[in-house]
Amino acid sequence: MIKFNMQVMREICNMKEKQFKKYAKYNKDTKSFFKDNDSKILGVAHLDSVCKPTHFTPVVLPHRELIFSPTLDDRLGAFLLLDHLPKMGIKFDVLLTTDEEIGRSTADLFETSKKYNWMFQFDRAGNDLVMYDYETPELEKMMKKMGWKVGQGMFSDISELEHLGCKGFNFGVCYDDYHSYNAYADLTALKQVIKRFKTFYDKVAGIHFPHTASTSGYPRSWHRPSNHSYPYSDYEYGDWKYKADEDDDKHDIWTYTCDECQKYVRVDLNNADRLQVEAADEDLCIPCYNRYCVDLSS
Repeated sequence: MIKFNMQVMREICNMKEKQFKKYAKYNKDTKSFFKDNDSKILGVAHLDSVCKPTHFTPVVLPHRELIFSPTLDDRLGAFLLLDHLPKMGIKFDVLLTTDEEIGRSTADLFETSKKYNWMFQFDRAGNDLVMYDYETPELEKMMKKMGWKVGQGMFSDISELEHLGCKGFNFGVCYDDYHSYNAYADLTALKQVIKRFKTFYDKVAGIHFPHTASTSGYPRSWHRPSNHSYPYSDYEYGDWKYKADEDDDKHDIWTYTCDECQKYVRVDLNNADRLQVEAADEDLCIPCYNRYCVDLSS
């Protein structure tokens, strides 16, 4: 097993999105990065994070190694794609997206004439895998036979790539408490996941898993952002905004109850500023979120 390059992991966890031009070509129309490695497999990760990259702290215990960083979701997945997996002889094209954390992954804008056998990403807590609408009884049986626990998931970038016509797999990357400044990953457990993934890759790299896109639910364009600037999705730097789509308004109201004071909160994402989005991601109202930030910094 190749050891994790902690220096590169730190760099990727802390980089601004525009700096990923060193790894892949940026497409301003799709707000994503792509690198063609002449492969029939696509690896996907998202670069936006809920929290700022305030720290990167390795902790070595007698029985396991941890890493603390608030951007592990999904910069740890990006690190695996850009540094670790290629060193293990795993070959794939790379797609790096933005805006996944607000359910608006730019993956849906990705178009290619290539026919991929399958696609994958590492963007999930724990060590299981999910397949979203790609799951079939046959695939579930196959993955369980290979030692994977098949879980249930709501959304990630590959959810927006059904139009590629192949199956997708999202593997757990062994992090916990993500979307917070206390986020950490168990690197000891992650090494076992990577070992299992390498076995999976060696067995099925040349197999095409066909997929027919679902016709139910929202059309592919339903989630495109309208006049929204996400705090840590920063390629255009600083507060770039998308053009509003006519049909977006009905999807851009975020309502919740504050976890602290139980106040009802309604956020219009078409007009939300950074502070409102950050607070909503923590399920807090603005006053409670401000107190929360003070507590974190003290």
